[in-house]
This record gives sequence, structure tokens and C-alpha cells, in this order.
Amino acid sequence: MPRARPERLAAAALVALASLAQADAPAPTARPDWPHARLEVLTTAGSRAFAIDVADTPDRQELGLMDIRMLPEGLGMVFPVEPVRRMQMWMKNTLIPLDMLFIDEKGRIACIRERTTPMSLAIVDCPQPSQLVLEIAGGEARRLGIRTGDKVAYPAVRP
Repeated sequence: MPRARPERLAAAALVALASLAQADAPAPTARPDWPHARLEVLTTAGSRAFAIDVADTPDRQELGLMDIRMLPEGLGMVFPVEPVRRMQMWMKNTLIPLDMLFIDEKGRIACIRERTTPMSLAIVDCPQPSQLVLEIAGGEARRLGIRTGDKVAYPAVRP
């Protein structure tokens, strides 16, 4: 049986380490210079995790996902609201359809607005007060089985 050369073993070890490091690397986000977090939606089919950018200032909330050309699966943006109130969003200069999940103070999804219209000034809202609004790629909520009433695990939510 032929023996592996030490240099081939070393190369194989480096490839294995690189792939492990890549698996632990943070997911790319739409706004790399903003704060990031992880948010989980707990559905009847299981947990759905998202790597999110946090729109934590008025300027960031105004910019949101404007001018973003693609939002890959598993990525999103969260808009924290304080005090909890009825949120009103729009799609000005937003180039892609989004699903907007309005999350109440108990961490439940109160409303889902699917596939919102890009470049629209029409108000997108939910009649119930929200603590957070999560924006994900249009159609992703339905594809993942996310429904009104599902719970959200996120540090800012105090159920």
C-alpha cells in the first residue's frame, strides 16, 4: 500500500482547517459596517435562524435595505422599536420585494406583509403595536413556513 507524502497530508490538513474556519465565519450581511445579531423564528416545523443587520438608529432605520440589490436566504434586517408602537414602513428606494414580519412585545409575529412592492411609497404596517420589524427576502416567510403567531428569539424581546 503506498504511503501518503507528508506535504500532501499537510495540504489536506490546511484544506480541512480552512473549511472548518469558513463554517464558523459570520454570514455576510447587507450592511457590513452596522451592528449584527442572530434572530430565530420558532415555527411548528422547527427553528429558522437569520443573520441580521440591526437598524438601531434613526438614520439606519431610514436607510434600511434601500439600494440593496439582493438579500440571500437566511439574511435580514431588524428594526427595533422603542417604545412599542404601531410601526409604519415603506419601500422607497428599496429595489427588491421584502417580507416584513411585525413582532409584538411578547415576541410573537403579529403580522406578516409578504412580497412588499419595491420602490413604493405606500405605507406597510400592522394594526398591532410592534417591538421589532424583521425584513427578509420576499417569499422567504412562506417558503420557510413562518406564520402569524410564531415566536421569535432575539435578545431585545422580553417575553
